[in-house]
Amino acid sequence: MSIYEEIRDQQKKLKDQDFKTKWNYFWDYYKIHVIVGLIVLIAIIATVRSFILTKPNALYAVLLNSGYEVTREELENGYMDYAKVDRSEYGCLIDTSSSFDQTHIDQMTLATSQKIMANVAAQEIDSLGGDVTTFAYYAAQDVFMDLRNIFSEDELSAFGDDVFYIDGAYMDYIASDEYQTDIMDGKYNKDNKYAVIAHEALTEGKFDIVPKEEMERPIPVGIIMKDSNVLKASGAYENSVPVVGIIANTTRVENTVAFIKYLHE
Repeated sequence: MSIYEEIRDQQKKLKDQDFKTKWNYFWDYYKIHVIVGLIVLIAIIATVRSFILTKPNALYAVLLNSGYEVTREELENGYMDYAKVDRSEYGCLIDTSSSFDQTHIDQMTLATSQKIMANVAAQEIDSLGGDVTTFAYYAAQDVFMDLRNIFSEDELSAFGDDVFYIDGAYMDYIASDEYQTDIMDGKYNKDNKYAVIAHEALTEGKFDIVPKEEMERPIPVGIIMKDSNVLKASGAYENSVPVVGIIANTTRVENTVAFIKYLHE
């Protein structure tokens, strides 16, 4: 007897049975299908609901090594108010929980680095900040936008001494085969000032801010937030000086500029 014929035969037998008998038969034969179907349906509903309720971000920023007791919600709400973001349309994410230490490459540091670079590649992240050494590490990777492409000369001047410059010649060294060899061998050319800077940053977590006048090709890539009342109120960077920059390929330039100004006030 074929499956079709068996089903038809069972239907004939159940034709005149009461509801309870029919239900018991149905449950005995189809309960696995029902359970699987319900799980799939619930998953679909949850996915659709999440998609509908999740708002696009007006800003996604990461503040590395900001401290463990930073009030993230206050920073996000403060920015939303400052930038006059429509909360019914957009959300905001300011990550203050990630840490990075180039002198000690552990799983957390690797995970943070991978997450940041993946979000940069996907054009998801708008702004990145960190202590001077950490910020310089990413600045040397050519991650940040040249602030001269955003701010006028007068606007940059208004930041005073709070503009962070990276030397284009230092970036060239970091991108060179010589630097890769230095990392592999653990040696460096002590007569090359850029090699000395890179070695100290990698092994000691030290990066001295070089005066703009001493650089070969100074490029403004960040704003030093040493007097940021916003960050102080949030408890961020209590033991270090933060620098914040704009990711080079951000698609939300206006919102990110507002974030820089929000922190700097």
